[in-house]
Amino acid sequence: MDANFSKSPFHQREDGFVRVKSYQVLTGLLIGFIGYSFSGLLYFSFSPAGFNIKRLLLTLFFVAVLIVPLVSGAFRQKLYFRIIETPLHLRGLFGGVIVLGFISSLLSSFPERGLQEVGLYLLLTLAVLAISISDIDEKKLVYGLVFIGVAIGLYSLGYGFKYLIYLDYGIHSWPYSIYQFSNPRALNHAQGWLIPLFALLPLCTLPSTEILRKIRWLPLVAMYFFMLVSGTRGLPLALMMAFAVAVWLFGGLIRPLALIHAKAFMVALPVYLVFILLIPFLVNNSLPLDHSFYRESYDNGRFSLWLMAWEAIKSNGVFGLGPQHFVILTTDGPASPHNSLLQWACEWGVPATLGLTWIVICCGYSYQKNMKQRIRSEKLTSKQQWVQVAVFCSVMTAALHSMISGVITTPLSQMLMILVIGVAIRFHYKENVAMVLSLPGGISLFRIAVGVITGALVAIYFVIFHGDFFLDTYSLYYPSTMMAPRFWLNGAFHM
Repeated sequence: MDANFSKSPFHQREDGFVRVKSYQVLTGLLIGFIGYSFSGLLYFSFSPAGFNIKRLLLTLFFVAVLIVPLVSGAFRQKLYFRIIETPLHLRGLFGGVIVLGFISSLLSSFPERGLQEVGLYLLLTLAVLAISISDIDEKKLVYGLVFIGVAIGLYSLGYGFKYLIYLDYGIHSWPYSIYQFSNPRALNHAQGWLIPLFALLPLCTLPSTEILRKIRWLPLVAMYFFMLVSGTRGLPLALMMAFAVAVWLFGGLIRPLALIHAKAFMVALPVYLVFILLIPFLVNNSLPLDHSFYRESYDNGRFSLWLMAWEAIKSNGVFGLGPQHFVILTTDGPASPHNSLLQWACEWGVPATLGLTWIVICCGYSYQKNMKQRIRSEKLTSKQQWVQVAVFCSVMTAALHSMISGVITTPLSQMLMILVIGVAIRFHYKENVAMVLSLPGGISLFRIAVGVITGALVAIYFVIFHGDFFLDTYSLYYPSTMMAPRFWLNGAFHM
């Protein structure tokens, strides 16, 4: 690792800073769960049940996020100050969105499922804030990526077994050789977060041997190979658009990252051509020339889903169908309209969607503005700048991809969202050091109401989860709804 990383401003602590190990525990736990979700030789399964296991891992992380404030006063203090650093109008908007989601859930056909998602959004927000107050910096993020990269390597080894099996299948079956994911798109959702970041491994690591210098390319090459195997079109489009935005905002700074991606793709492409086209041709004497672009339709049914969501918005504009309720329009799936804005609008209602959209716009504008100022200040080394640009591209790719796919619904994507957005906020508040301040002593009725509502929604989330997963009160794996994953693999709760 380059010594320049040690000059990061995040390593410069003021006197009195309290190093709390729980910060590192949370970040390490999250990265561990993400790596475990990929490590095919440690968690070897050809069944789609991995979707629900990933949901379990995410929920276990939520439990850790709730436990840490109970045992660490410093964590509670830093979390409080992170919240009050957020502009008041954005805090108010988010609170309004949660209240609207609560009302929408109570008015919906299945209130418990609506409340489950509202609780999920609250916990995701709390988890992002928890990562944002950790002591993770550019160097530690790269270390985390190394760990996840090793897991990708294990996943790639496990894929070899699947590959041998699928040699005997039809030419259009290759996307489903992606194992441990209920659908290849669930992998694509995770790839949108990871592909921009994995370019940092060849750039920001300096292994001592030639073999390690080559291995550090493996995660990015593997990700591009699996992207080609999955036959996705939305992810490449989102990646190209995200890098175009990065070029527009940061100019030549993106060049080293772009070159890494180009080289990795040029390695992945011939591997794909040999193993997915040439070898199957030699084995089966049939050449799947149209494999990568095969679809039953150009839009793969998305336009009909979007039209369905639009009709629901016109009929239920204020409070929507209820969080997580899009599936009642499609009977047995898909369980989301494959567009985040339409999903919010048809399920949560137009007012809640406008609030969420405004929060995203304000945060995104403030983040990119602050980031350009950090780069121009020349306080960051070149490698720190590359890390921060890669994080920006990761967030941008996922956001753009969510306009045509269910990025915001799958559990592994949500775990990566917590990590990447949490790190982005951490970089945004780079002067994050301990503030020797005390929490306000007064307790207002408003704070009590906020605490009661938040606690109730979080409690409802865990009560429903416990009943679903541990008491078998819900069919998690209903076989006829395999194309309807949402909270669980079986998102068709109305059947």
